[in-house]
Amino acid sequence: ADVNLARVQLDSYLRTVEDNPAAIVNLMMDRAIAGREETVAQTRARLTAITRDDVIDAGKRLVLDTVYTLGRS
Repeated sequence: ADVNLARVQLDSYLRTVEDNPAAIVNLMMDRAIAGREETVAQTRARLTAITRDDVIDAGKRLVLDTVYTLGRS
């Protein structure tokens, strides 16, 4: 259920990007910096193909490199 909710929210964001020229430019610039050349439609298509197992597998590859602690100053 959480994966589906995240998918719906991301798809909603991408649909709003398609209606906003400034957001399109911003998204495309971010992608160019990251070395990704993918249209919003292609991203939306890839997003629909992500499964719960894909998310679990990605989580297993994460490496914790920073730990923040909260304390009194």
